[in-house]
Formats: sequence, structure tokens, C-alpha cells
Amino acid sequence: MFTNDLLYQLALTQVPQVGDIQARLLVQRFGSAEAVFKARKHQLETMEGIGSIRAENICRFSNFAPAAAEINFLERYQIQPLFLPRPATRKGCCNVPMHPCCFFTKAQPTSMHPRFWP
Repeated sequence: MFTNDLLYQLALTQVPQVGDIQARLLVQRFGSAEAVFKARKHQLETMEGIGSIRAENICRFSNFAPAAAEINFLERYQIQPLFLPRPATRKGCCNVPMHPCCFFTKAQPTSMHPRFWP
């Protein structure tokens, strides 16, 4: 069973005009995807690369149904989502600017190459 935090993580990837880089920066700044959605507009728009339009999109976002459907799909097919930044992620992988904020795998993170997952 996935946590409620996963709902917010997946929803953040679905906010219009918020891409992988912005999502990753937002989570790094606010500590979690849930905290990003609970942040006030002025807190969001003061971040470099976010601005008033993206901040407004985040504050007005309310369609969590696709994220919930995606969680059901992940559970049904036993797919493990991996989000960056992860505390266990090596620095070299996490600091690549164009690196996506989410991966999907059927493997356990510990069975993956140690360069990325210690």
C-alpha cells in the first residue's frame, strides 16, 4: 500500500507548466510534495523559475483523480515509483539538472546499480 505522500508527488508532476526540474526544486525547497501544495502563492512565486503563473497553477490545482488512478495502476502491477531527491540517492545522480524527478521500476532499489542506489 502506498502512502498519501505518493498522491501529492504524482499530482505535482501533473500540474500544468511544472516540469521535472521545477518539481524537484520545489520539493527540495519545501521538503515534500504535500508541503508544496500547502504553500502560499507568494512563497511559491518568489522561487526562481516558478513565477506567478506556475504558482497560480499549483495553488489552483485540485484534480487529484488522475494521480489516484495512477496509484491504483502501480499497485495492481506492483510497480515501484522512485522520486528524486531521495536521501539515499548519490549526489552525482541527483544533481544532474535534466534528470527526471520520477522513475518507475519493478525492481527493488537495492537491486539496482550501486552507482545510483547504494
